Amino acid sequence: SGKPFFFMYSTGLTHESGLFRAGWANKLERSAAMVERNARRLAVLDSRTAPDDVVVPAFLPDTAEVRKEIALLYDNVQLMDRWVGERIDELEAEGLLDNTIVIWTTDHGDGLPRGKRSLYDSGLHVPMIIRFPDKRAAGSTVDDLISFVDFAPTFLALAGAAVPERLHGRDFLGGESGKRPYVHAARDRLDEFPDRSRAVRDKRYKYIRNYDPDRPFFLPLYYRENLSSMAEMRRLLRAGELPEHIAGYFESPRPAEELYDVSLDPQEIDNLATDPAHRDYLERLRAEMDRWLKDVRDRSVESEVDMVSSMWPGGEQPKTSEPVISVNCAAGRAEIEMSSSTAGASIGYRFAGDKGWSLYATPIHSERGNVIEAKAIRYGYHESAVVRHDACDDEA
Repeated sequence: SGKPFFFMYSTGLTHESGLFRAGWANKLERSAAMVERNARRLAVLDSRTAPDDVVVPAFLPDTAEVRKEIALLYDNVQLMDRWVGERIDELEAEGLLDNTIVIWTTDHGDGLPRGKRSLYDSGLHVPMIIRFPDKRAAGSTVDDLISFVDFAPTFLALAGAAVPERLHGRDFLGGESGKRPYVHAARDRLDEFPDRSRAVRDKRYKYIRNYDPDRPFFLPLYYRENLSSMAEMRRLLRAGELPEHIAGYFESPRPAEELYDVSLDPQEIDNLATDPAHRDYLERLRAEMDRWLKDVRDRSVESEVDMVSSMWPGGEQPKTSEPVISVNCAAGRAEIEMSSSTAGASIGYRFAGDKGWSLYATPIHSERGNVIEAKAIRYGYHESAVVRHDACDDEA
C-alpha cells in the first residue's frame, strides 16, 4: 500500500488449449477436462462468433471445421477482453487507474497452426495496447519495429531508472533513439521436438534460416494434434486435396532459407529466397542475422546436454549462497546492506510479520531491533536458506 508497483498478470483464456473441442481433442489424458472447461467458460458469452463470418488465412484450408475453430478463437478473445476489463475495474476501484500505465500484449501468435511456435508474422507479430493516465497519444497507432527485448529498457525508463548498457533492447518510447531497423526471432524446441530456426525482419522483408531443413515444418506435436484444424489438414493431405502451398508444410526437406516481402505478401506464402531480383535483400538480411548471432552469442548450436552440464556441473543443481547481512548501527536507525557471493543472484527480504518478500536493491533503513529475514535466489539454482538478523538489537 502506498508504494509504486510493477505487476504482471497472465491469462490462459486464449491459450491453444482453449481451441480443444469435443470429438477432436483426444490425444491427452486431460483433453476431456479441457473441453469441459472451455464449454463452461464460453457459457457466459451473450453471443458467439458465426463460423461463416470469419476470414480463413491462406495458410489454412477453408473447411467447415477450420472455420469453427477460428470462430472459437474469437470467442476466447471475447472472454479475454472481459477479463482485462475486470482488471481495469479493479485498478479504478482502488483509485490507481489515474496514475498507472497499463500495457496489454500477448506472448506469441494465436494457437492456430502456423501461429504459435512459428517465425512467420502469424507467430511473431502480436498486438499491443498501451494506456497512459494522461491519455497521451490516445487512439493513435505506431508501426515501429518493437521486440520483446525492448520491454525491460522501456519499463526502466518509464520508472525513471537507469538503463544498463548490457541490455540488447531499446526504449521504444524514447523517440528516434528507440527506433530499430530490424527485429530478430528464434525457435529451438517445439515441445518434444528440437527445430532450430532464426529470423530477422525489417519493415518490408522477412528472412528465415532453417538449420534443420530435413524436418517438416508441421512436426507431429502431441499437444497440437488435439486441434481440429490439424486433423483436417492431415485428412486432406491423405486424400490429396490439401492445397500445394499448405501441403509443403508437411514435407521435407523444406527450404534452408526463406525470404518474404511482407508488405506485398503479409501471410508469407511466396518464398523469394531463390529469386535473383531479390538477391540484394537476401544478402543484406543474411549479414544482419550473422551479426546478431555473434553479438548475442547464440549458443543453440550446443547440445542441450552440454548446456545442462555447464549450468549444473556433474548434473547436480547448484545452490545459491546465503546472503550476508551487514548492519550499520552508528546512526539513530539501522542501515542494512545485503550481498550474495553467487553471481547473478537476487536477494529477497522481509521484516518479521511481513507476508510477502521485497526485492533488495539499495541499503534499507529500519528501526533498531527489527528482525529482518533474507534469502538469495538465482534462476536454475536452489534458493538459499533464510538468514535472520536482529537489526542493532544488542545496541538497544
